[in-house]
Amino acid sequence: MWARSFWDEHQGDGSPHSKAVAETNLAFLVHDEIKWSTFADVIDAATHDWLQALPDEVLNALATRQTDKFETAIEKYVEAVGWPNGDAEALTDIQRYLGIGDWAEVITSDTNEYLVREDRDPDEDIYARNHGNRWHARPRNWWQNGANQIADRILFLTTETVPTAVAEKAHPGIYVVELNADRMPRDSIETEIARGVNSQKLEILCALRLRELKVETGMPWSAVSNKAPLQGVITHAKARGANGLIGRNVLQTCTYAAPADYDLHQALNAWTGRRDLVSWRHIDEINQSAGRNLGFRHQDNVRHILLINRRLYQTLIITGAFSGLRYDLVVKSDNDQRKNATKKA
Repeated sequence: MWARSFWDEHQGDGSPHSKAVAETNLAFLVHDEIKWSTFADVIDAATHDWLQALPDEVLNALATRQTDKFETAIEKYVEAVGWPNGDAEALTDIQRYLGIGDWAEVITSDTNEYLVREDRDPDEDIYARNHGNRWHARPRNWWQNGANQIADRILFLTTETVPTAVAEKAHPGIYVVELNADRMPRDSIETEIARGVNSQKLEILCALRLRELKVETGMPWSAVSNKAPLQGVITHAKARGANGLIGRNVLQTCTYAAPADYDLHQALNAWTGRRDLVSWRHIDEINQSAGRNLGFRHQDNVRHILLINRRLYQTLIITGAFSGLRYDLVVKSDNDQRKNATKKA
């Protein structure tokens, strides 16, 4: 109805609807803060097999666009067999998964991004258990409307490597432009290394370090962490693209990926033919969270601290992954060495 032809006095005499559509077609669309899922669907074996076993009642309701019947049929099926992996799937996701397009099957393997430890029992290695898992992947084309795009030109913006790698695999013709700012000054991240930075201890460590920093500086601190449900702490996902931390001191944490997240990124590795996306997951996360109060958001005297697991820090150095950081890491404190020195004294 925003088209001029919609209000034309001749609109009712058979003027083509396509004319109104053409008049309101977007010329240029900018999509910021993309994720890897912007360009692809990736599902595990349990979800894929669950979808393949859906009864005809569900498929027929979807094919005839009977939303109420589709929802009822899904509820009935779930009552009988449950959800894949025990977690409910959004109906919109199920509908999309059942859409046109072939799934590529991939098998995960060990890309050695976490390095093999000779002293680790393979049966107890939480990451080794995920190697050899079956996943399924395929491109997403949400911006296509039949033979047309929703806009004449689409610009996707990101500073991350994982979404870019998936985009190039899912859409080989996509035009990737990398803009480097080599002459811009690089801000520094104060880096604190500790063996105990893990999911079990993170909440306690964050609370303790935030209290110490408040006493030390006389100012409140904010934090970005995935495993510390505390006041003033947000997850790395919620921090993406946020401006609310400008001018604030920030503590962020970096731990090994949860097994499920590791498994997913190994699936992305297998599909894209890469062997570094587990590592880039960490680098992307550090860069994103540091960018909340550094870079072009940086204000004078504002600090950013990275609290990172000791073994992970060493691993990312050995594998060269830190070369992808947009900031300089300045090791201010090795918490383990500090504790040992205190004990000796």
